[in-house]
Amino acid sequence: MLNTYKRQKASQQKGFILVIVLLVTALLVTMAVEFAHKVYTGITGLHNLMIMERLSVESDSLVESASGMLSGALQQGIINAGGPEMQFALENGVTLYFDASDENARFNVNTVVSPNGDVNQDAYQSFQRLLGALGLDKSIADQLVAWVNAKRAKGGTALNGGWLGSTSEFRLFVDPASYDKLKDYITVFGNGLININTADVPVLMSLADQNGNAVSNDLAENIVTRRSMQQYGSIGELSSTAGFESLGMALAGKITTSSSAMDLTARAEQEGIKRITQAVVSTSGTVIYWREF
Repeated sequence: MLNTYKRQKASQQKGFILVIVLLVTALLVTMAVEFAHKVYTGITGLHNLMIMERLSVESDSLVESASGMLSGALQQGIINAGGPEMQFALENGVTLYFDASDENARFNVNTVVSPNGDVNQDAYQSFQRLLGALGLDKSIADQLVAWVNAKRAKGGTALNGGWLGSTSEFRLFVDPASYDKLKDYITVFGNGLININTADVPVLMSLADQNGNAVSNDLAENIVTRRSMQQYGSIGELSSTAGFESLGMALAGKITTSSSAMDLTARAEQEGIKRITQAVVSTSGTVIYWREF
């Protein structure tokens, strides 16, 4: 009976995830589908306008419904952030690709410099450890601080508690090779905590307690091994992982077991033409960032 219950629960969760994915996907690609209609059908300009108005109403409705479901799924941990890209074939001939990633799996570079302009030494050292784990020059941390100070001197305004509007700003002060190696491990969104259920080894290695005892490569691998068998339900469970008997709780305030924001990307393709929509959505369902290209 217990096994039957587990199978039913797993089936319900899979169905719930699919519903959420479809809702969020619809939200993200309404403009992409409209784009495909305009390219491949010979409709009039007036009809185009009517379609755009209708899609705008549908989009608002989808935002409301999808955001609520997304929030619940994130809080329950049943969306697999960083999982394989999903693919759907729509009736109008558009192929849709969708994936989700956890912003808390990355290091928030906006924590390195406080809104008042002071360097957050703890975050600065964490960023240096991340750079070291990736084999990058640790002086990139100083370049980040200099960039932020230069923006402050020009009267720049803070965004989401930090100074960088997007990680692509790194392209303006680091070499392309370094940026390409770093970009998947940094973010400007989220609450600054590292999710031990989703972060990769280099990001986990950015962590250290107040005494400077850092997470080594071996310890980071121990976390990855443990969560592959069973994800952490609370940060207290980290202390039961080999090597974290004393270090585990010392990382409280720096780690989490859940996400505060997700990066959602949808790509629509038809006969070589593509449209990409990306959004960062908080667990409360608020759209923090949106772009189409």
